[in-house]
Amino acid sequence: KLSEKEKERRKNVSAFLYKDEIEDLYRKASVDVIGNRSGRITKRDLNRVYPYVLEQLKAAHPDARISESDVIRGVNRVYRMYLGRFKTLKRKVYMYPWNYFVTFTYDDEKFDSEEEFRSKLTTLLNHLSDRYEWRCFGVFEKGEIGERLHFHGVFFVPKNTMRGTITKQGRYSTKRHQYEYANVNDYFLERFGWNHFDPVDQVKLRQRAGFAYVTKYIQKDNEKLFYS
Repeated sequence: KLSEKEKERRKNVSAFLYKDEIEDLYRKASVDVIGNRSGRITKRDLNRVYPYVLEQLKAAHPDARISESDVIRGVNRVYRMYLGRFKTLKRKVYMYPWNYFVTFTYDDEKFDSEEEFRSKLTTLLNHLSDRYEWRCFGVFEKGEIGERLHFHGVFFVPKNTMRGTITKQGRYSTKRHQYEYANVNDYFLERFGWNHFDPVDQVKLRQRAGFAYVTKYIQKDNEKLFYS
């Protein structure tokens, strides 16, 4: 609970105090207002985002003096930041001949928590990047069925540096009630459980639509990207 002194202080500051909340609301607006789960907001969308963020911010801080102009500045700052990230991602996509779409599925028999799964997987991916020059970017997200955590990524694995062996394997899905087959890497199967290593179509990757082809695979939710 805020003290009276803190309430008074918040009445006399700009919305910069709430810059982290504005960023969170900006991301929520991409889904709730714009309906784009990838988090993309265009310049012409901003006029729909401003009132949403202002309303949500005032509801969360009724005692604060938050002006519309403060919110507009805050939202514009986040828009420029995300635009810069998007341009950086686009440059990264064309830096490497990505050769695998990869999925790792959280296995509660191998890990005590999702946090442990995230930590050990990102540590290993960074190790492979440093030692074998693997490159990857991707996101952690909840699955549509059963809300099981996944990591979806796009990988560049240099020649002769693949860990383990990839073979087509099958298992019965109790959630989908059908037998499923996947290109499974036994190195990661032992350490992390079920995984998919699906080849990237190099023809599509070289086309002008290559960026959309790659990013569509991982931009399934409004999650922050992980880079190796």
